Amino acid sequence: MDELKAAVTDPAVGLPPQAQGNPEGYLFPATYEFEPDESATTVLKRLVDAHKRAVSTLGIAAEQEPQVLTKASIIQAEARSAADMRKVARVIQNRLDRGTSLQMDSTVHYATNNSEVVTTTQEERQIDSAYNTYKYPGLPPGPINSPGGHQGRARPKRGRVPPMVAGQRLNQNPAGAGDVQRCAVLGSPIGHSRSPVLHRAAYVALGLNWQYEAYDVTVEQLPGFLAGLDSSWRGLSITMPLKQAVKSYVHETSLLADLLDSVNTVLLSWPDAEQPSPWMYGENTDVLGMVAAVRELWVDDDHPGLRGCVLGAGATARSALAALVELGCRQVQVVVRRPPAAAHLHDLADRLGLQLQVQDWAAAWDGIAAADVVISWSITPGRHGWPRPCRTVAGWSSVECRCCCIKPRLRWS
Repeated sequence: MDELKAAVTDPAVGLPPQAQGNPEGYLFPATYEFEPDESATTVLKRLVDAHKRAVSTLGIAAEQEPQVLTKASIIQAEARSAADMRKVARVIQNRLDRGTSLQMDSTVHYATNNSEVVTTTQEERQIDSAYNTYKYPGLPPGPINSPGGHQGRARPKRGRVPPMVAGQRLNQNPAGAGDVQRCAVLGSPIGHSRSPVLHRAAYVALGLNWQYEAYDVTVEQLPGFLAGLDSSWRGLSITMPLKQAVKSYVHETSLLADLLDSVNTVLLSWPDAEQPSPWMYGENTDVLGMVAAVRELWVDDDHPGLRGCVLGAGATARSALAALVELGCRQVQVVVRRPPAAAHLHDLADRLGLQLQVQDWAAAWDGIAAADVVISWSITPGRHGWPRPCRTVAGWSSVECRCCCIKPRLRWS
């Protein structure tokens, strides 16, 4: 630890000027591998370089970086789950807009070096520290931890605030005014995808000069497609059968994508305009999307003891299991046409603390009817001779997402 503290002052570490010599918030959290004899300077440089790539990917301007990181670090400290980050972001933004104190216990914990408790005492809230957001309005002078991907992209949940990168408006044209930025969804088959329609509508609403297309790309064609990217590309949506295959080509992945062995989003950045290929960061946003879709009609609290059902056993089923855990499920039934196809889910279920049962489709309706939440990525009317989508089953209501259904008793009253 002493070596690391001493190495922080080494210019070779590469801390940006806006850090003002303080590494807090500028060491990107991820999984790294180091040789035993690597120096402290080399270790810190790896973390700082990863931070710079993440900042470049998110389009955060240098002058806004301290403020963005400070907000993101508070979000990370205060939110109990990825789904709560937008709510915390909204609380922070509302209080900043009103000019009132943030009153965040996490900043007081940072000032008192006490992370063992959740709340603060009256005495602690009176300490004279710039990080005491009970006593002083506005943001503290700097980050209180090193935020990762979810926190850096959290935006307020409600209100007429534009999409945020932890409070900063999205950079509309990272490559220069007027330059067209490109994104796409990759998979095979891909003709059914509605991603282009959704993304193009979002770009218009945000005033972005961006394009979004769909490309039919197989596992065998993936390396060639990635090799052909130029600096106009900003990101890729990944669908089957590429969610696991693409992990071999990204430089880093989030902890969630590692756990699930499934990447559905690849962020592209070009730190060096002369480099022939982008730096690629793999993320999994499926879990957050599923949880958000269901919670739109639920109370904010989770529902411990819920029974879940997943239709299909592809890579997205792994995300569905994680989403059901987040929603409070502890028992999940996976319904498949070929039970051996679900073998890869058992180890993940054990790691998530789930009781998993695999059921053949022919005997699945009783299980579906007994479930509180059904997540389907497989049912298509008329396909494989399967019955109609479960959303048409009497007594069920479809969430505003064609792949999730919940029982009416769990909806808002």
